Amino acid sequence: MLGWLLLASPPVALGQPGPPMLSAVSATVDGENVPDGTVISAWIDGVQVAEEAIAGGIAIMIIPGKNGDVIGYKIGSLDAAETDSWVLGGHDDPEFSISATSGGAVTQDNSGTGASTPEPVAGTGGEPATPVAAAATTAPAQNAGTTVVTSTGEQGPRGARGRAGVKGDPGDPGAPGFKGDPGIPGPPGHRGAPGVVGDRGNSTIGIVALVVALVALMTSLVMRRK
Repeated sequence: MLGWLLLASPPVALGQPGPPMLSAVSATVDGENVPDGTVISAWIDGVQVAEEAIAGGIAIMIIPGKNGDVIGYKIGSLDAAETDSWVLGGHDDPEFSISATSGGAVTQDNSGTGASTPEPVAGTGGEPATPVAAAATTAPAQNAGTTVVTSTGEQGPRGARGRAGVKGDPGDPGAPGFKGDPGIPGPPGHRGAPGVVGDRGNSTIGIVALVVALVALMTSLVMRRK
């Protein structure tokens, strides 16, 4: 893709015919990769010559210039620590990484007055710290009348820990488990106890009935003899 962009690029340069420099720039701030959409700009002699947004972690930049130019970069409004040298068409390895720090960052002034305004330094998780006067270090200017001043204030106190989030709703009941296999048949039960013995018949009534029958029989015999 980089080669296609290089071939498709028009010969736009600062007094130099031929293809411009092609560079694939990745950027970090405070050691963290910047999010997609962050604008990366390229500067030569204090003049912005290119600008592109980060997409997929890389900004594909077409930078006009001439051999010997020194390219400075900005990550948003932060000055990158690294610089690059302009090469016709680009380096053999077009990937280039730049970095910056957010603490005490100063926006470069290109008006030629040499004035610059320090930004407040934010504490880690706490309230923003009081702005610190910018007078610590003066870096070489990229253009006449341009001064870049950097300074670092004291780190703010760590902010208080946030409250715990609201407890979520309970999840749906799980599906029923699989039916288990039938169990092994148990051993035979113990022999039951004997049943209750029933009541015996009334022997007295039987004897009376027998006597009555005998009397009736004897009476019948006597009557026959008469």
